[in-house]
Amino acid sequence: MTSTSTPVRLDTGFAPAFAALCAGAVAMGISPIFVRFAAADVGPFASAFWRVALALPVLYAWMRIEEAKAPANAPRASFSKATVLAGLVFSGDLFFWHLAIFNTTVANATFFATTAPFFVVLVTWLVLRQRVSRGTVMGLVMCLAGGAALIGQSLQVDPDRIRGDLYGLATAFSSASIFWPSAGRGTGPERPE
Repeated sequence: MTSTSTPVRLDTGFAPAFAALCAGAVAMGISPIFVRFAAADVGPFASAFWRVALALPVLYAWMRIEEAKAPANAPRASFSKATVLAGLVFSGDLFFWHLAIFNTTVANATFFATTAPFFVVLVTWLVLRQRVSRGTVMGLVMCLAGGAALIGQSLQVDPDRIRGDLYGLATAFSSASIFWPSAGRGTGPERPE
C-alpha cells in the first residue's frame, strides 16, 4: 500500500511572525534583569514610565504608517470604554510588575507574572460563565508545569519576599484583566464584527 504525502506549506508570514514571537519572549525574559540594573539610578515607577515612554515614538510612527496604508473610507480607530479600561489595567500591570521585580527574585517575579493565562481561564469560567475546553485546561496545566520546571530550584517562597511574590500574582491578574473588557463583544480576531 502506498501513501501519498502532501508537504505541509507554512504561510509566508509564519517565519517573520515566529521570529517576532521568539524575540518578544527573549525581551520579556531579560527585561526584569535590566530593570534591576536600573535600580541603582531610578525607582520602579520611573523605570516603568521610561520603558513605555521610549516605545511611544516607534508605536506612533507605526500607527501613522498603518493609517496611511488604509483605504480613505476606512473607519478610524477611536478610544472606546473597553480600550480605556484595558489601558488602565495595563498601567496596573506595569505598576505591580515593577514592584515585584524590586521585592522578590527575578525568577519569582517572572514566573508569577506569567501566570496570567491561569487568571484568564479562571475568570472566564467562574465569572463570565463561559465554557472552557478540555484542551485549554490541558494546555494551561502543561504551560504552568513547564514554567515551574524551567525555573526549578530558582523558585523560592521566602517569607521575606512574599510581598514581591504577591505583586507578581497581582501583575498576572492585571495582565489577564486586559482581555476582559472586550470579552463576549466579538472584538477579538476570532469573532470579527
